[in-house]
Amino acid sequence: MFRSLMWVQGPSGHDEESLLRTRNAPLTKHADQMARLQRFMIIVLTLLSSVTILPIIETSLQSLWAKTSTPSTFSQMPPLYGAYHDHELEVSRQNGDPQGAKYLYFANHARGFGWGYNMQELLLHAYVAYRTNRTFVWYNYTWNDDGSKWTLYNNQPIPSRIPLSAILDGPAVGASVFTDAGAAQPVGIVEEHFYNICPESTRKKILNEDMIATLGREPTADTIVNEWVKVLSGANDKCVEVPRDALPVFDIRTTFSPARLLDVWPGYSTSPLLREFRWSPLVELAFETNLALVAPSLASASTSNHTPQSLPTPADSSPMLSASRYTQIPGLLVLHARRGDFQKHCENLARLSLGFNGFNSLPELPDRFEITEADEAERVKRYRPRCFQNIAEIVARAERAHVEETYGRGRALRDLHVMTNGPTPWVEELKGALRETGHWSSVTSSRDLVVNVEQRYVKQAVDMLIGQRAQVFVGNGVRVIRLALSAACHTVD
Repeated sequence: MFRSLMWVQGPSGHDEESLLRTRNAPLTKHADQMARLQRFMIIVLTLLSSVTILPIIETSLQSLWAKTSTPSTFSQMPPLYGAYHDHELEVSRQNGDPQGAKYLYFANHARGFGWGYNMQELLLHAYVAYRTNRTFVWYNYTWNDDGSKWTLYNNQPIPSRIPLSAILDGPAVGASVFTDAGAAQPVGIVEEHFYNICPESTRKKILNEDMIATLGREPTADTIVNEWVKVLSGANDKCVEVPRDALPVFDIRTTFSPARLLDVWPGYSTSPLLREFRWSPLVELAFETNLALVAPSLASASTSNHTPQSLPTPADSSPMLSASRYTQIPGLLVLHARRGDFQKHCENLARLSLGFNGFNSLPELPDRFEITEADEAERVKRYRPRCFQNIAEIVARAERAHVEETYGRGRALRDLHVMTNGPTPWVEELKGALRETGHWSSVTSSRDLVVNVEQRYVKQAVDMLIGQRAQVFVGNGVRVIRLALSAACHTVD
């Protein structure tokens, strides 16, 4: 029985005020199977919200933080994922440009943002394309698109762009849909191919601000999606683009607000985007490599029913629902313990009186956190143990999960993994304190994972897959997506 539990609440692991400045904007054959699928989606969407992601860089700071590095500066530069870029373009070319195909490209997608926020926006963009029966034009995870190959972050080089197929597989990157015969064909193409088949002069440009002008000041996510469906259903234009300078379709005021985001959930969670979601072979291979380390009590478990490959598999391979592909690992507890910039971030969330972020407030989830204190100092004080826990509090939370599962549900927890960006000395101290309880056969962290050079820069997704498959996940409600990708895979108690 999967239990998704939250430490805290709020937005995407970064300064809320900075986010506002940067991105502000005015099957049911068997009912039990469908319920299981919906629960799977909850887990994955919160999974993206619980990973260690790169902090958001404010526009005013990008010129200082995002400097182009040169190969001579460092002994080993990050990979450029050339084979993945080539694969995406080749698959898109093979799809061609079928008669009657219509395309939707969000050129205003986020850049220079943390990975979790980007992933939430990307999947919602893909959902809009699906609902409007248009081919989705996917794009890179982009930290910097100034033409540089690498960007300096914390004085270390990172890839300026990572092709999406190094992180994900499934309909979001063009895999054939098998749960909806009426879905657009092709399901998706990469942006480079879109440029070839849709020259600039042929593209109809639509500003999101014009689209939602009549919807009031704070339209909900489902209202926004339905407006796009209404407008594009009558549009014969083959190539539609939301220009780069347009306001975001789903700004942070929408994605951080349960009142505005959750009404999209019923349709979103049952769409092929989430039901057929899967991680890339690169990520799955890293999971398999580390399985005996993370869950030695069940080292024979398999991440899926296929053999991961070093390069993306053909887009139509291994048709399987996510719920079946990623089964639960009994006995595994995964905790999310964010460090770094989170202390200040948690204080800002408390001052803004923000509760759990978006999908983390789904009623299927067991934990709740509401801010009722009027005094700011009291809010900050109450927030801290839910958002930026010390070692003693983390150990106590793990002990609580151990007691609840072992004695309350008869399902013992044996292995413990900590998703964290904490410095190594702090992580080692935490692991030592957890071991001292005597309740864990193994204790590991993100710092212990063995990855190759390509997996290193998508390591957040590896952690997310581990958390997605846990028997119990204790997450952080201030993250953007994570849990929903798994909701149908495990029972959320």
